[in-house]
Amino acid sequence: MQSLVLCTEGTCTLDITDNILDKYHVELIRFDLAWELFLGQSGRNETGELDIPAGNPRTKWFGLHQWLRSTLGLHVDILHTEPKRLLAVLPPSSLAAYEYVTRTLSMYSTSLGVLHTGKMNGRDIQCAITCFYEQGSHAVVTDGWVPPVINLHEKPTPLLTKTSKVQDGSTFTWLGGVLGSDRLFAQVYHLTSESGANRLHSHSHVDEMFVILDGEGTLITESGSSPVKKGDLIAKPAGSGLSTRLLPGPSGMQVLDIEVWAHSEQADVVSYPQHGELFVRGRSLHHVTALDNLLSADDMMKRYTQLYRRNRDGTVTSD
Repeated sequence: MQSLVLCTEGTCTLDITDNILDKYHVELIRFDLAWELFLGQSGRNETGELDIPAGNPRTKWFGLHQWLRSTLGLHVDILHTEPKRLLAVLPPSSLAAYEYVTRTLSMYSTSLGVLHTGKMNGRDIQCAITCFYEQGSHAVVTDGWVPPVINLHEKPTPLLTKTSKVQDGSTFTWLGGVLGSDRLFAQVYHLTSESGANRLHSHSHVDEMFVILDGEGTLITESGSSPVKKGDLIAKPAGSGLSTRLLPGPSGMQVLDIEVWAHSEQADVVSYPQHGELFVRGRSLHHVTALDNLLSADDMMKRYTQLYRRNRDGTVTSD
């Protein structure tokens, strides 16, 4: 797919591009409208630019990402048997937002041009767009294609800086914004020796694996502990009941944590045995309860036809 990002200096006037869309059968993506729809004010910085909300992409701006994946998936021809063209309208944006847009578009495009309109008049803009679609280049259109590569040992990019947090002295960076997936989620931990941010836990429906990128430490499970070092891979299948915690050594530890979801809206039950907590997460679910509160479902099923109210202590009061 041949894609062009039109970086505007203000409100987009589509009358400039109407003829081009029809003539070259170009699909139009309006990031200016999508950002407002999915993110509202949280998608703008203090200067009014489009921006990426800080934190985990899966919880902070996943709706925007799902929309973009779905939209691009409708337009791309993965076998490259039919030429496709795309025009993306991007108003003034932060470096993080710009990186997200160009990285994601690059995954679906064989070529990606970027046109900063600046003070260009409508005629010059039309000329540049037309030349790009006909010849593949133009003097004022820059090459914006980004390879699907990041280096976890180098300084974080603007997007990864935005999707990082520091907690208890350790740094956590979510990678969802650069993976282009709605089922694969990953993050990198830089754990210090004093870190308590990594909990003993297991998942009901999410497969998880860890790769020790640097340093050494200890893998804690309910069955015992094992030393781990750079290059080790740790498996944690969904539904196994295997709870793990990584305890960094004196020099700290860098860990790649990868989660695989069957689909983006599935529910997952996370058990924290040391903390006595159960976390239920998923679409319309974000709740924690004490493990001690749990009862066998058999107790409910044998009373299924009765009218009663369950009390906090697990007993029932008949109505």
